Amino acid sequence: MKKRYSIFVILVAAAVCAMMARAGADDWPTVRHDSGNTGLSADSLAPPYVLDWRVKVRESAVPVLLGSGGFVCVGLRAPGSLKPEIRLYDSRGHLLRRMPGMLPAYFHDGLLVVSVGGEMRAYRQDSETPLWSLPNAGAPADLRGAIARDGLLYCLYTGWQSPLKLYVIRLSDGAVVSKLERDWSWGFGPPALDGDALYVGTAHWLQVLDRGSLLPRWAWYDGGNCWPMVANGRLAAQGPMHRAGIYDPAMMKTIGGTHAWRGAAHGIARGPSGQWVLAKSRTDPQELIGLDLAKGEELWRQPIWVGGYALDNYTSMAAGTDHWILVPGWHTAERDFRIAKGGFYAFDAKTGRQAWSSERPKMKGLAVIISDGAVYGFGSDGYLYKFRSKLLRKNSVIVMKR
Repeated sequence: MKKRYSIFVILVAAAVCAMMARAGADDWPTVRHDSGNTGLSADSLAPPYVLDWRVKVRESAVPVLLGSGGFVCVGLRAPGSLKPEIRLYDSRGHLLRRMPGMLPAYFHDGLLVVSVGGEMRAYRQDSETPLWSLPNAGAPADLRGAIARDGLLYCLYTGWQSPLKLYVIRLSDGAVVSKLERDWSWGFGPPALDGDALYVGTAHWLQVLDRGSLLPRWAWYDGGNCWPMVANGRLAAQGPMHRAGIYDPAMMKTIGGTHAWRGAAHGIARGPSGQWVLAKSRTDPQELIGLDLAKGEELWRQPIWVGGYALDNYTSMAAGTDHWILVPGWHTAERDFRIAKGGFYAFDAKTGRQAWSSERPKMKGLAVIISDGAVYGFGSDGYLYKFRSKLLRKNSVIVMKR
């Protein structure tokens, strides 16, 4: 009787722990998590982490990782003649579905919005029948990403020779609420939303649009044409001329900046005292640095490669949780630039201290997200990795032992 009672207590405790973990879990529905493109998750996941599993997906691909409800959506943006593809995995790493020719724009609560051919389509994750479709939207190769807020999806298409197309789509039925087409090109990353202002990067200009009408308000020359990000009254953007800046939109002035790769690490974390910290991948010397978002001052630096010059990098290269910043990256040999080892890393946002790493020889870490209480990463070895907090793992072992 005592043994049965102990087993019952163990099962109840495990179920309660699982429900508590899911109750506080946060999804990663778009390429940079939220409508401000901050990459800052509401999940509390303190390092170190332990590997739950890894599964072989495909090499020679730029990954797009989205996560929702324990499922992870892997978009494979393939170079050369390889076609794009979506693969959907469950929480145990089992492959549930393959969707050839598609790239994901949005994934949340079982709703998956994709770019395929010249269309945008919406599916339930367990159905092959589209809920709605939007023709003549744009090619998957020109998809720069999307953000979502208040039931609307703001989706951006543009390319080197393709005009800019910005759609505001109602997620429930695919109706186009508003649309902008301009002869703007050479912008990368999704738009960013701050109140009624919508930021879009194009050529040498950072365009500031009205959220409702999409009419231009004003534009910032050399304000950044890649990956605009807004948080705590500050705007950060990359490019052009391999530079990243921090701006005060209200005062229309520059706060600080540094030389940085376009398409590289670009994420937010919070320090223990509430300080907002921006992680950037600097070009010369090649290192990851932390900047005070309010003042633009450098806080720390770490000698690690993260990203690189990749304008069409439709992926997530930084994720924040509590006061930790997570990045994929790699280290090079001392005498040349050959890859020595790489993987996934966690740094203290305030001090830059490395708190955790998972590395493999001759591998580049390519993408990282935080979703449903777990860390997901994708490496140049073609594997998808899932990590859990070691502290949670220890607690569950203690419960099981009792």
